[in-house]
Amino acid sequence: MIGKGLLDGYLTEEDVLSLTDKAFQEINITNKNVLIIIPDHTRTAPLNIFFKAIYDAVGERVKSLDYLVALGTHPPISKEDILKLVGISYEEYGKKYSKVNFYNHEWNNPENLVIAGTIGKEQIFEFSNGLMKEDVDVTINKLIFNYDTVIIVGPVFPHEVVGFSG
Repeated sequence: MIGKGLLDGYLTEEDVLSLTDKAFQEINITNKNVLIIIPDHTRTAPLNIFFKAIYDAVGERVKSLDYLVALGTHPPISKEDILKLVGISYEEYGKKYSKVNFYNHEWNNPENLVIAGTIGKEQIFEFSNGLMKEDVDVTINKLIFNYDTVIIVGPVFPHEVVGFSG
């Protein structure tokens, strides 16, 4: 099923578990610090399935397995809401998933951000079909520099402000 996709229908939960396991067998993350970036509650995705599939595939092999909730400019969400988002209870978190840390993206805290690069004004002019012509800094959460591997899990959706999210 890897690389073939579906022309009709949906992947089953078993398909997702199998594909996730196979994907993580193909990358070397043993004893690595891994950060998974997930969307907040404003985007739909079966994060409960992905969270458990990823943990089952690598939770015991990695040095750390942490999650960053990509809030965009939305307010932070509570630990309780993050656990709901990934489909686990406080009890499960305290037992099976206790080595996982969850973080909200602090988009409004400059101390947690770094400029990764700049998109030049000529390229912005081209991308915007002539609507804008200025350099744009690409600002990211500096937390990602604490990890050997960063994986984004989530959908891409049209976005009313920035064109697409995810």
